[in-house]
Amino acid sequence: MSSAEGFGCLDRKGTQAEFGALVGISQQAVSAHISAGVLDAGGTLLEWLRAYCEQMRKEAAGHKSSDGMDLTRERVLTERIDRELKLITLHEKTGKLVPVDEIRPAMQAMVVAARTELQTMAEKICVEIRTLHDIEIDPELVNGYVEAALKHLAAYAPDTEGDDPGGGEELGAAA
Repeated sequence: MSSAEGFGCLDRKGTQAEFGALVGISQQAVSAHISAGVLDAGGTLLEWLRAYCEQMRKEAAGHKSSDGMDLTRERVLTERIDRELKLITLHEKTGKLVPVDEIRPAMQAMVVAARTELQTMAEKICVEIRTLHDIEIDPELVNGYVEAALKHLAAYAPDTEGDDPGGGEELGAAA
């Protein structure tokens, strides 16, 4: 019903107390509905009645709570969180997700072993080149590149996005 036909007495601005008496709520409750945006402060009694009835329908249907919270949206968010928790549990049970504390010691040992191997590599490379090609190379020259690579890898932050673990720094020999 778009017109106020038959409701002419309501097609005027009224007081909060009048509207409260019309629908059976206190003036303070009417004021709270205005503050919450349910009722337009400059509206007529008929506009307030329609808006108030619409709010009551939403609350009765379970779409809105009395404090204005969208219950449908909240249910969807709760269902999404439940689904994500179930996926985490599934991944744990299928071995696709492993607690960090379980693999941390093995990962640390692997990193230490790799670092040790890389640090002894310079001398091995120099000896091999000397033996095969009779060329003398200063191990510190090769070691500079190894140390630069290790520093670059140490700067890798796995929680950041992007493919550049060194923050844009170029790999090169240590000066």
